[in-house]
Amino acid sequence: MNIKELLENLGLSQKEITIYLACLELGESSIVSIKKKVNLPRTTVFRALEEIEEKGLIEIIETGKRRIYFPYPPKKIAQILSSKAENLKDQAENFKEMLPELNQLYAFSPFQPKVRMLVGQEIKQVYEEILASPIEEFMYLGETNKILSILSKRYLNDFVKRKVQKQIWTKSLRVVKEEDSFFDPQKGLRKVRYLPEGFKAPANIYIYHNNVAIITTANENFALVVTSKEYAETMKSWFNGLWKTAKK
Repeated sequence: MNIKELLENLGLSQKEITIYLACLELGESSIVSIKKKVNLPRTTVFRALEEIEEKGLIEIIETGKRRIYFPYPPKKIAQILSSKAENLKDQAENFKEMLPELNQLYAFSPFQPKVRMLVGQEIKQVYEEILASPIEEFMYLGETNKILSILSKRYLNDFVKRKVQKQIWTKSLRVVKEEDSFFDPQKGLRKVRYLPEGFKAPANIYIYHNNVAIITTANENFALVVTSKEYAETMKSWFNGLWKTAKK
C-alpha cells in the first residue's frame, strides 16, 4: 500500500490528498502558496483544507484577516490509525456485551417506537436514513443556512445527487431571510414554500417515513430522532397545515 492509498483509507479524496501532501512539503503556509503549488481553484483548495482539518491532519489558525495552515507531523497519521484500531476493538467488545439485549429486541415486532440522540458527524445518519427509507418524498422545515453550519457542502452535494437518483422529492418550508443560495429551489427535486415573516426555525426538522428528526445548529451540534408512526403522522399533519398558509 502506498501513501495515497493509505490517505484514501483515512477518508481523503484525491484532491484532498494532493493538497495535504503539498501542505507537508510547504510546512506553515498560506492558501496562496498552497493554491500555487497544486494548481487548483482557490475555492476548491479552501474547502479541501477545511475537510482535511476535520480529519485531524492540519491546523488552521486565524491571524487577523489571514489564515495560516499548519500540517501536523506525519506521525499523526499513525496515531489516527492506532486510534481507529482501538475504537474498532472497543466497539467489537461492546457489541459482544450487548448481544443478549439485542437478541431480545430482535424477538419483538420489527417496528418499535424509539428516541435517539446523534452528536457531531453522527448527524449524517439522518440523511442516510432518508435515502434508505421506502419513500418518494420527505418533509423539511428550517433555515437552510443553518444546515451548512454542521455539514459540508461536499457531503450535501453528494446527498442531493443520490436523492435525485432515487427519485426522492423534498417538500420544503423555508425562512426567506435565512436562505442560502446553495439550496436552489429549482434543483434537486424540491417543492418549496416560504414561511411568514418573523417565523424562526434555527433547528431544522425532517419528517421521513416513521421518523421525525430535529437537527440543531453547530452551537449545540446534535440531532434528536423520534421513530414513531403516530408522532410522524401528527407532525405530517402539522407540516401540511403550515404548507397551506405558506407562500410559493
